[in-house]
Amino acid sequence: MKNIKNLNQLRRFGIVCGTFVISLFLSCNSDSSKFNYIEISTSGCYGTCPVIDAKIEKNKIYFNLIEFNKFEKGNYLLNLDRDQIIQINKLYNNLDLETLNTIYSNDIADEQRIKVKFFNKNKIKEIFYIDGSAPKNLEAFVDYIIKLKDHDSIKKKKIQFSFSTRIGFDYAIPAPPPNPHLNDVPEDNVP
Repeated sequence: MKNIKNLNQLRRFGIVCGTFVISLFLSCNSDSSKFNYIEISTSGCYGTCPVIDAKIEKNKIYFNLIEFNKFEKGNYLLNLDRDQIIQINKLYNNLDLETLNTIYSNDIADEQRIKVKFFNKNKIKEIFYIDGSAPKNLEAFVDYIIKLKDHDSIKKKKIQFSFSTRIGFDYAIPAPPPNPHLNDVPEDNVP
């Protein structure tokens, strides 16, 4: 009789421990986002930099393609699959928003400018950077989102999306630098 009581107690303990372990495993592998939404806007450059806006929500990304060669200009929607959501959350979890600066820059003139805004519960973190100047984990996150614009299941939508990151952010492609004049070339290099 005593062995049966011990066995029942052990069984209950095992069920409690098993439930705890399973819930812990599921919470660690959850694909739920830790952000409300994120917005990204990019500028043009002298080359072929896409000028886009993107808004990432739980399971979708809204794109506004302003200057882009592959698609017609306009608004697009991408419904994310489970693997994409997991990858976005993995890249997001590699960011420490508290320690990221609000501005990263360099002296290179022909680089794309990027503005990112993270909306987390009641906190907003806005970051402006010139491509190649921000921490690698931030650039990897933004690059992954921007590359999703090329996904096969992206669909053109007639509705308008608004992007707060585009406000006050010029997307015009800068004028190319002037060609050197023959007068500016030293005489020994003139053909």
